[in-house]
Amino acid sequence: MRPLQICSLLLMLCTGISTSGCATHTTRHLVQDDEKIRLVLRGKTHSGEPIDRGYAHPLSIAPARMAHALARIDVRLGDDKHGRKPAIPTELLYDLGDALSRAFAKADSSQEIVGWLTETRMKAGLFHEKRLTSFAAYAKDEKIYIHFDRIDWKIPEHAADEDPFEPQLDQKPAMTFQLLASEGIGIAPPSAVVIDWQNEAFRTPSRVQISPTGKVQRREILMQSDEDETQKPSSEIQPELSGSLSPDTLRKLADLEAARREGKISEAEYQSQRRQTLQADPGSPSK
Repeated sequence: MRPLQICSLLLMLCTGISTSGCATHTTRHLVQDDEKIRLVLRGKTHSGEPIDRGYAHPLSIAPARMAHALARIDVRLGDDKHGRKPAIPTELLYDLGDALSRAFAKADSSQEIVGWLTETRMKAGLFHEKRLTSFAAYAKDEKIYIHFDRIDWKIPEHAADEDPFEPQLDQKPAMTFQLLASEGIGIAPPSAVVIDWQNEAFRTPSRVQISPTGKVQRREILMQSDEDETQKPSSEIQPELSGSLSPDTLRKLADLEAARREGKISEAEYQSQRRQTLQADPGSPSK
């Protein structure tokens, strides 16, 4: 090989190395991954530096308030013009609210939150099928945006994992659905809800229902607490009870509150253990 050819080859190799070093790469940091909920923080870097997307992260939002907002997201699937259903399964509301609260607190201005929710259902009493709800979320201008890609979508039996179904903000949703606005929740077509997360509507757990006459009503849903309970120390949750509870119970409640705030237990675990502690106290009015 001639010297000139060698020099040209070396120049091409060096240029390729330099270009790859300056390329844009996608980064993913795991927040939670279990059989029902998977959340990752997704961002992009250029020359090894995060690309600022202008997101209002980190964001501090109470897990219960997050869950109450999720409870108000309703959807019509496919071509159904009349039926409406919750976009997020009720049994996952508090666990997802807790996970999203942690994710928003960890994210920076370059990272959005990507989520997969997986449900396993019995089909005709014979076999199970898996259903997927997937989304990408971020906070901006004092609002939370959740872009849905799939809602209650049947996962093919031989699908390897969630990666082929990862939501992308710059693409249309993978299925047809219509998101529905309600108090504190607007719509950003074609596939996003805009949550005014500081709205007073999210202080209590409720969901829309439609009466036989077509009237839109709200009903309380079975959830573990309202925001007031998760925002205050245990000794302040119900002041009228503190005089009747034993010192040992009050200490246990305070320890539980500290464990929740430090992230040692989930919101669901906190509420379950708190209920058990109150029920075990002889001075509790529930006795």
